[in-house]
Amino acid sequence: MSNKFPSRRRFLQGTAGVGAIGLAGCTGDDGDDDGGNGGGGGGGDDDGGSGDDGGDGDDVVNMRVGSSTQGSTVFQTSQAVQRVLREQSDTVRWDTQTTGGDPASIRIYNEGDLEAYGLTNFTQRQALNSEGPFDGEELDTPYQGFTYFVRDDFFWAVDGSGIETTDDMLGESFHMLQPGWGTREMFEEIMITGGGEDLLEQLRENVVNVDVGDVAGAVEEGNITCGIGYGANEVNLPSWFAEVDARSDIHLVEVTDQFREVFEESPLAPYFEKEPYGFTQDVGDTLQGWQLLFQYFFSPDVSADAVYEVLQIAHDHYESVQEGQPAFLPYGENPEHFVTAMEPDFIPVHPGAADFYEDNDLWDDSWDRGE
Repeated sequence: MSNKFPSRRRFLQGTAGVGAIGLAGCTGDDGDDDGGNGGGGGGGDDDGGSGDDGGDGDDVVNMRVGSSTQGSTVFQTSQAVQRVLREQSDTVRWDTQTTGGDPASIRIYNEGDLEAYGLTNFTQRQALNSEGPFDGEELDTPYQGFTYFVRDDFFWAVDGSGIETTDDMLGESFHMLQPGWGTREMFEEIMITGGGEDLLEQLRENVVNVDVGDVAGAVEEGNITCGIGYGANEVNLPSWFAEVDARSDIHLVEVTDQFREVFEESPLAPYFEKEPYGFTQDVGDTLQGWQLLFQYFFSPDVSADAVYEVLQIAHDHYESVQEGQPAFLPYGENPEHFVTAMEPDFIPVHPGAADFYEDNDLWDDSWDRGE
């Protein structure tokens, strides 16, 4: 493997045949914020811990892992990993913490209350550069770990609205994801960096600022006619958008040349076209949009053996994790899923992950190994 880009392309090709597995493991409260941002803390099923101390014995590493709210794909993935690690590992305890999402996880980690967290490379880069929501903040730097979520973002519209293309959305009542979410900010940055500022301003004219849990009701009431949705790992939809799909007749919006050129010009997220997945209705033949890469980041203080154990169990027992969240990547079938989100010239790779990648012929010499 020469660099991250062939790996990313192979992900798109290798999973193109994965069909929708329904919504099992993807229902929950209305606060789904995969890649979103929020506040508050929370806990998993057991008491937190840190480093190599306490918990279930001196030899057990208790790892508190920041995640988004309950009911989200991200949260349920973390909970499923937590369950399988408890069944399969005598040395690692994974404790899911409901931080609310991106900025909150990074800040709680910085306060010493997390050993790991999952979010987009985009948000982590903002934190490293003290940009966006982290303007003026000096934050501790974690290590890259492994990819767990490849998110396909796309445009949708209500049947009968007259909206068939992205040009038709301009000036319409548009839901641009939940206010404050890191992935909403990422969409805006994609539009700006791709030369689509004028298009973004027109989308903002009638933007509807409601939490994702209120979108299905707003669509039924006629207050939202189009917006941004997303799917996870070519398997399913988040619970809030599955509710929209279940309660209203909707369809995918065709991306016009002027929008596609913006996505292709922006360096922040690759443009894609693929078959739709996860819907309960016929929404059209082609899913078009931009892709977000999520990974778990780990503290340098977490032992290499502990991180290696997490990756090994994810590889060997991915089917057990999929029982709790079908969107969990099939690492045992295609180990390259682990490294889809890895970036050179970013931050070092955790030494435990690096050892695993070297042992499984996944290591790329363009990456830096953490100490």
